[in-house]
Amino acid sequence: YSQTHECRLPCPPLALMDAMAQAGPIPWRGIQAISDYEARGTIAECSVPTLLLRGEYDFCTSHCMEGWKDRVEAEGTVVLSNCSHYAMLEDEGLYGKELTSFLQRHDPN
Repeated sequence: YSQTHECRLPCPPLALMDAMAQAGPIPWRGIQAISDYEARGTIAECSVPTLLLRGEYDFCTSHCMEGWKDRVEAEGTVVLSNCSHYAMLEDEGLYGKELTSFLQRHDPN
């Protein structure tokens, strides 16, 4: 599960391993715990431009992301190919390209 939906790299990056170690033990309840999660009602409406990113194999599915689109000023959801939840570590170039493009569209200076 972790290799497919969290981090698809053969060896998790040190930054990720350090962050998880600092978080301490997290009880795993299985994907069923979030399989029908929706952001509706969990956050206040946000009126600033927002970039929604998820990996192609992310455990945060397109269904999970739908509610965020309704609550924030999002152009849509960008799905990063061949990435999972930690896309910023898996494909820094693709992640950076999408982030830079978004920032240039909304703050060209």
